[in-house]
Amino acid sequence: MIRLFCIANRNARRFRKYPELLKNLERFFPTTAGKLCLTSTLAEAENAFELAARDRPDTIILCGGDGTLHHALNRLIALYQGDPLPKILIIPAGTMNVVFHSLPKNRSRQELDFEHIFHELVANQTKSKTALPLAKCNDTFGFIFGIGGFANFVNWYRNCPDPTPTRAIRLVTQLMIGKAMGFESAKRIFAAFSAKIHEDGQMQPTTTYRSISYSCVSHIGFRFHLYPDAQTENKKLGSFNLRGSETNLFFHTPVFFMNKKPKSKAFDQRAIDTADIKLEEAQRWMMDGEMFPAETSFAIGKGPTLTFV
Repeated sequence: MIRLFCIANRNARRFRKYPELLKNLERFFPTTAGKLCLTSTLAEAENAFELAARDRPDTIILCGGDGTLHHALNRLIALYQGDPLPKILIIPAGTMNVVFHSLPKNRSRQELDFEHIFHELVANQTKSKTALPLAKCNDTFGFIFGIGGFANFVNWYRNCPDPTPTRAIRLVTQLMIGKAMGFESAKRIFAAFSAKIHEDGQMQPTTTYRSISYSCVSHIGFRFHLYPDAQTENKKLGSFNLRGSETNLFFHTPVFFMNKKPKSKAFDQRAIDTADIKLEEAQRWMMDGEMFPAETSFAIGKGPTLTFV
């Protein structure tokens, strides 16, 4: 019988908004096939990660958003001490669920239909598997890394009351209007900064950027594909570095929805294995929506390849 270990973040947005979903999770979880850990604090989450690493289940189920997934995978990788992680199944209960939407569609998980989800798992009817190499920045693993404009926007979004996908769309509109009207707040989001970048050992000619980011998934939400070189057969990371005016980003929006590269010198987009970034001035950086303290040096590469079911 398949052995399951489910970790659910009680604070995930969909659980807070619809408490009955959490009750259904507890009701339908097959206790004979594994363990269910409901967490509300970092201490409870850490205890759940340690139990999972000790029990070594066949599949770990993570219920939450991208932030929950980021924290869980980093702790599990550390606790497994170099051993491969089990298969990972994501239940999109958070505010932003970019990684979930980067994987093959699954209606029952999208709707948090726990009765159907667990029936499939116990009956071993989950056939779809996706191997995905994680991105890595210094000693942190994740999916989407950014500094500059992209990271600043994510930080702005996260500091808004009740951040939701709808709120993100409103902020993009607000940013565009503010830029057109010359508001300083809008200018600061995509302010130019100096950086030297080596990609796969090759020095990039540009030293002025407005945003630098790398990803192992092709889009950042809303099917807005900034990284068409990610999630391809070559298993490389995709780069998206904005060096021209931020207006170019908005002007080429339709192209990004088509998962194509715009024909513009304002963007650097390519498939890479490694990147080394040196900044003149320290900046905070972002991984999977989480903000980290300011640094001047970033070593980008690929982490372990995980299997998502």
